[in-house]
Amino acid sequence: MGAGLPLRVGPLSAPFPNPLRTLRHERRHLLMRNRYSTLLLILAAVSITVTGCDQSTQTAEPGTANRYIISAKTSTVGDAGDVDIQGSTQVVTAPDTVSYAVQGFTTNKDYNWTVNDGDVPVEARSNSSYVWEARKGEFVTLVFTQEDPMTNVDSETPTTNTLRVNSPDDDINAEEITITTEVPPFDEQVGRIGNLGGSQGYSEAVGLVSTAGVDAVLQNGDPYTLLAPTNAAIRAIPTLPTQATDPDEPATSSVLGDLLKYHAIPSDISSGDISDGQTAQTLFGDQTVEFSTGDGVSINDGQASVSKPDFPATNGAIHGIDGVLLPSTASVDFTNRTVDSLSAGGMDSDPDSITVDGSFVPEGGGFIVLHDSTELQNQGAIQSIVGVSEYIGSNSIANGVKIAVDEAVNDTTTIGAMPHKDTNDNQEYDFETSAGTEDTPYTLEGSPIIDFGILYIEQQQ
Repeated sequence: MGAGLPLRVGPLSAPFPNPLRTLRHERRHLLMRNRYSTLLLILAAVSITVTGCDQSTQTAEPGTANRYIISAKTSTVGDAGDVDIQGSTQVVTAPDTVSYAVQGFTTNKDYNWTVNDGDVPVEARSNSSYVWEARKGEFVTLVFTQEDPMTNVDSETPTTNTLRVNSPDDDINAEEITITTEVPPFDEQVGRIGNLGGSQGYSEAVGLVSTAGVDAVLQNGDPYTLLAPTNAAIRAIPTLPTQATDPDEPATSSVLGDLLKYHAIPSDISSGDISDGQTAQTLFGDQTVEFSTGDGVSINDGQASVSKPDFPATNGAIHGIDGVLLPSTASVDFTNRTVDSLSAGGMDSDPDSITVDGSFVPEGGGFIVLHDSTELQNQGAIQSIVGVSEYIGSNSIANGVKIAVDEAVNDTTTIGAMPHKDTNDNQEYDFETSAGTEDTPYTLEGSPIIDFGILYIEQQQ
């Protein structure tokens, strides 16, 4: 090589910068700065939260920063919850179970709760008023019933209760609220107890009362006493009664309606007014219930016992009972229907039978007998019979009763379904063979029980 510039073999004295390395450095610096900013925000939020939860340092509302603000958190019936109470009067309709807490409670404080100057017991769970803990905070649950040892509740007049809270862990003055316990009208209370679920609640009974239209009867302003079976008692019935009526019949005339009317008395009877052997006529015609007071209050020789007496109500009384009451007479549902047989009518492709919607047969058992209404009027009970059911046992709710038809039935014939007794206890229908002296009809207020339905016969093609 000729003379020229010497060959440089070492590193450059001023190297060019690496663009990729510079970008990575800047991104790492930015990420660290963002993490630091996020940490500062989290610490600030925690500081604000702790300050907000401590009643002694609240400053958002100067008028309440150094007070315990008592809030109603939950209400069993549902009309007394989610209320912030600041030195005012809360209204609670009895019965109800309401839980209270200090708004923005501090987790490192102990609160002392009293009701009507009595210390509320601390329990993990209780059926009476008690103090309990959750999420490291304290709550008090007040049970507004006559049975509760802490609260004042009367069955007929409003009462007042004083709830007080304080803490030894600060210098904040104790806070008190006044709770007025109101007594609703009878018809309103019937609807309210329908919100009480669970096995010992009454939601199912109240729902059935509405289904059968009996609620409209109980809302007419007259005094009534309702004997309300618990949900457990309703669920113990193997088959629910039918609610089957024609458009020209009142809803309350169904089997379901009749049995529910048997649980309603057209007068105001508190538990203190009940005496041993006392009877009371119900809304189900001339049917009565009988009370016994030997061991609590029982009804109809042990069919049910009063498990929850005297729900607070004006112009009426409501008693929870642990069983379903059964009357001493029958009930039947038979509605208009179209059948597909030329000769005798039928249901479910059975041309030789007619199906009765539903029935109740009391102690002693019996039968459902079908009568041609025209012949019943003109020729009497025996000559008008077109079919008789199989024997139905005592105190049975029998739905969808198929009855064999022994006589021809014409189109648009009005058929009457009539419950008959088994007077001689042989489980055989002897009304015809005894010339009407045995197995006579069940009656209500002196008249045979019968429900009529028109039979429309659809000719087969």
